[in-house]
Amino acid sequence: MAINRFKLAAVLLCSFFPVAASAEKWYWEPVFRARTGYDDNIRLEPSDEESAFNYHLSGDARFGFRTEVSDVKFQTLLATHQYNGLSDLDYNEALFGVDASLRHDLDTFGIDASIHRDSSRTSELSTTGSVDTSIPRIRTYLSPSWSRKLSETSQLQLHYAYTDVNYINKSGSATSSGTNLTDYRYQTADIGLIRKLSEKTDLQTFLLGSRYKASGVYSKSESIGFQVGLAHRFSETFSASAALGLNYIDTLFLNSNRVKDEENDIAPLVSISFDKTWERMSLNGSLTTSSSPGGEGRMLSRNSVALDFKRKLSERLNFALNTSYTRNETAGGVTVSGDTRTYFAIEPRLSWKASRWWTISGSYRYRAQEYTESDSGVAESNAVYIGVEYVWPRPSYARWMEL
Repeated sequence: MAINRFKLAAVLLCSFFPVAASAEKWYWEPVFRARTGYDDNIRLEPSDEESAFNYHLSGDARFGFRTEVSDVKFQTLLATHQYNGLSDLDYNEALFGVDASLRHDLDTFGIDASIHRDSSRTSELSTTGSVDTSIPRIRTYLSPSWSRKLSETSQLQLHYAYTDVNYINKSGSATSSGTNLTDYRYQTADIGLIRKLSEKTDLQTFLLGSRYKASGVYSKSESIGFQVGLAHRFSETFSASAALGLNYIDTLFLNSNRVKDEENDIAPLVSISFDKTWERMSLNGSLTTSSSPGGEGRMLSRNSVALDFKRKLSERLNFALNTSYTRNETAGGVTVSGDTRTYFAIEPRLSWKASRWWTISGSYRYRAQEYTESDSGVAESNAVYIGVEYVWPRPSYARWMEL
């Protein structure tokens, strides 16, 4: 099924290829990264903590072409993640994706598709927090979109996204033996109207819908909502946006007596963000309240705050600070105490550009996680990392293309 869906994405993408012969610009941007570090609580457990050295190697390439009316981007990734003495956490990662757009008169058509093989250690970190073991995951994503310029000051947007998530155990079956993770399908659709109120202010109105269905368990959710917001550019270096709305969620599930039940709820939709830049530094942040699919067969309500700071200390030395806070609980009027969770992470990082192509970095990361309705306590993790990045010289590829 996943392969057939990806074939469909490829067929849709082929409609963009006739313009490739007249492409104004080809590009190829391969990046190689290596990182090693030590984590004193690698499984993020409140007790029986395990420490481990870990190693990460990856090769990432972005390539494509641009013309006056089209933009086609490809991305490939191969990576391996190894944990010394804890082989059950090891996993390999692979990604192939494409993002294409085509403008024709007043219309812009787009398609975004990808197949990503990663691990529950990364995919569940922002939702269920189940990172104590590594279950391979295959995520197939397909998202067509369309927008039309209605006038000089208004634009209509349509967007649909289909996500198919499968957890694979070591025997190769599409189950997550030994865990509560289960396969699911998630669909979203939205229609939006963007109206320019002035040179610096946009009014954004969206009607949203979603459908979630978990495999192997009786659990599905449907939602419909709306959101209205403003985006304003205060200056060339400072912009901000804020949107508020409501989301109605209807959920069908099996209750504690294994009987089919139904609940519904109205949840707020909040999205606030800002972006400020100076000559040598930048600061951006966000606050969001939304619903997202979880790997344990339920939709989750997610409240998150993020703040990122960057500072150029010298021509070659840069400092960055990334912080995030997340609170999750069961969405749709359903109460599952094990879903109520808080997660906090902060990571300061120094990077030194040794040459035009080589960058060396070092960082410290602190994480804390707590399932607030249980007596398990707070899980804390301290980790240090050293990494190196090599960007392939683009001129050598340009010379190869001229042969």
